[in-house]
Amino acid sequence: MMQERKKAKLTLGHLLGNLCSGNDEAAEPSAKLCQEVEHQIQRYQDDDGLKLLNDEGGYNCPLVWWRDNLSRYSYIWGIAERVLHIPATSAPSERVFSQAAKIISKKRSRLTPENASTLIFLKENDEYAYSMERE
Repeated sequence: MMQERKKAKLTLGHLLGNLCSGNDEAAEPSAKLCQEVEHQIQRYQDDDGLKLLNDEGGYNCPLVWWRDNLSRYSYIWGIAERVLHIPATSAPSERVFSQAAKIISKKRSRLTPENASTLIFLKENDEYAYSMERE
């Protein structure tokens, strides 16, 4: 029987590192900082946020929204940046490995690592090469 993992509760201190864990000498600035961060989080939660679709029917980009609102949420931007940089899927890397398996085969056993790497790079970027060729 598998043991269930308990979810760790993330506190503001966990997310912001040691910014909010002030020592005795700097307790006053640290408390102010934590208060400002909590205020930004509350303001963010009260905000309407980003709509999924824009007026033209295309998708809105959360990175653009965060860039535009960086001055309003300067402290919690660091948290958003960490979360938004996590790839949602491993499909791109899986595709590269699949292409590499097609390129590096028994028939091409004498292929040097440099040439194999170049072929994989060219295969993955062929659409850019073709678009540049047409211009």
